Amino acid sequence: MRVRSSNYPVTAAPNTTDISIYLVSNSITPTATQTIEANVAGAPLTVTESTPPTSRAWKYATTSGGPYTAFVPAETGSNYIPLFATAGTYYVVCASTYPGALTIVSNEVIINVVDNVVTPSATQSILIGQNGNLLTVSETPAGTNREWLYATTSGGPYGSFAPAQTGMTYMPNFAVQGTYYVICRSVISGIPVTSNEVVITVDNLTLSTGTISGSPFEFSPSAPDASITVPYTVGGSGSFVSGNIFTAQLSDASGSFASPLNIGTVSSTTSGSISAIIPHSTPDGSGYRIRVIASSPAISGSDNGTDLVVDQYKNQITPNSTQTFPVSGTGTMLTASESQNTTIRDWRYSITPGGPYTAFSPNETGGSYTPSFASLGSFYVVCASTNQYGDEVISNEVECIVINSITLTTTTISGSPFYISPSATAIGSVDYTTDVVYGSGNIFTAELSDETGSFASPIAIGSVNATASGNIPFTIPNNLMSGTNYKIRVVSSDPVLTGTTGTASQTIVRFEVSVTPLDTQTIMVNTLGTTINASSTHPGVSYKWQYRTAPSLPWNDFSPAEINSAYTPQFATPGGRYVTCEIVNTWGDTLLTPEVVIIVTPGSGIEENNTGKVSGYLSDGLWVIDLNALAPTAVMIEVISQTGQVMSCTEMIGGSTQTIQPTFASGIYHIRVIQGTNTYHFRLLQP
Repeated sequence: MRVRSSNYPVTAAPNTTDISIYLVSNSITPTATQTIEANVAGAPLTVTESTPPTSRAWKYATTSGGPYTAFVPAETGSNYIPLFATAGTYYVVCASTYPGALTIVSNEVIINVVDNVVTPSATQSILIGQNGNLLTVSETPAGTNREWLYATTSGGPYGSFAPAQTGMTYMPNFAVQGTYYVICRSVISGIPVTSNEVVITVDNLTLSTGTISGSPFEFSPSAPDASITVPYTVGGSGSFVSGNIFTAQLSDASGSFASPLNIGTVSSTTSGSISAIIPHSTPDGSGYRIRVIASSPAISGSDNGTDLVVDQYKNQITPNSTQTFPVSGTGTMLTASESQNTTIRDWRYSITPGGPYTAFSPNETGGSYTPSFASLGSFYVVCASTNQYGDEVISNEVECIVINSITLTTTTISGSPFYISPSATAIGSVDYTTDVVYGSGNIFTAELSDETGSFASPIAIGSVNATASGNIPFTIPNNLMSGTNYKIRVVSSDPVLTGTTGTASQTIVRFEVSVTPLDTQTIMVNTLGTTINASSTHPGVSYKWQYRTAPSLPWNDFSPAEINSAYTPQFATPGGRYVTCEIVNTWGDTLLTPEVVIIVTPGSGIEENNTGKVSGYLSDGLWVIDLNALAPTAVMIEVISQTGQVMSCTEMIGGSTQTIQPTFASGIYHIRVIQGTNTYHFRLLQP
């Protein structure tokens, strides 16, 4: 018995004849999934059938298992070459039909169709060097990489751009006239996929803008617009069509035509010029350009090639940095620079940023101004300038910070030299100058240094309550040391400032006296000695010479009085004399000069040798003088060197033993003892 496979049930005939059963089948090879490009044939598929069918039909579905759709036109052969116009995944089968309407459907073969499409696909007509419409590639599915290519004949061969274009978009632009066929070749699912061609026709029609005259264009709110002529030139092998409009366009201040301003037009197809207007409200700038564009075809011509300047009337003052200077002082000179002819200029200031501004008094109208303010604070200086059209502009502000000055200068000092004594009043005055702003309670004080000029411990000698430059009377204290290097300065209290030191040194002279020579004199009775001169540090003093016979006795006036500055000693009786000069200054203060010892010897008196009445000896470093044999009256003891120089003269009292502390060099000394008209001698050895 033979068995036949069928999609329908098999019913045995009710007879005893043998029944034949046939087994049929079909399959497609190769069975591997194919990836193909849209509209590009894939690898052929072949159906193998166990029994020849009565008919067959190749079909496809977009989902596995159907439903399946027959190809149009029908594919009925034993072979089928996959070809699809649209990207996607397709499931291909072959349906074989046998007698009795038995249809056998084969295994599925998967066909993955990939595609890329460039849009817009319409032919573009552009000019040399001009951008066309942006081309965009759409890939199904997304590619792993891509490159835009072109050819000069349809279908290629295609070449690369330089540099290579590998993005999702490409902007057509060609430097040579001709027709170009542009495609995008994408790698999708591992295979190269070539897009549709886009035809780019490139012509060489050119449009260039000529030289523009009139720059810089000076504007302000009341100024007129600027009328200009914009020449342009048409070139190349192409031509503009009837109805074309040439338009002059103004860039922005940086030369960009991203948002150009149309300033004039003309209807033409040939070279010519355009009458144009630059509005007086055009913003200030130095990088403006003008170009001419056409409408038919749409061409943007080159610009005029040179920057144009639009000058909106302005003024700037320099330097513009903040200045700091003292009150009533001066800052750095400011200079105004206007961009146009200026008919009126006025410098102004404000105490708040941004104004309102006030004119200086008197007015400052020059090209420069040196800031100076008499009060403290911040001042904002501007220059207001007016041009020929009556338009005023205000410059940038310069901040002037006025701080309190620290200038306090000690100038003229009068009164030196200053003579001082207990009753003296030494007065003077000091002038000072200052530009400082002082508080109402400010005190200016004159200060005196020490005799070396040091202000380590200054002495206040006078003061005034004042707030401006002036003069201070002062009094010099009467207890200072004499000196020629005293200095005077002025200080203030509000603010606390120390002024400069007066340049001149001041002299202070104490009341002091002296006498020369001071040496002890030995003269004979009624014989003139060496003239003694008394002197004083003060002028205008009076002199009176006096004497006494012992340091403990009161002074005696000479008779007749000796009232000159010089005195020549002369005495009628022998003995010791102590001479001084009483000096009285202008203020009645009295000083005595140092004593000058005068030893008066008798011209023919008794000059005895040592008779035993006086003697001396050395004991424990002292000279012991034995005067016990003499009357208890004043005795003058002279120590005389071997060269005859009187080394000392000491008053003692007779009738006693006295000591002398020797301060002399080693040697033999002659001791002369004088009492009244008698003189005694002996010698002592100083070891």
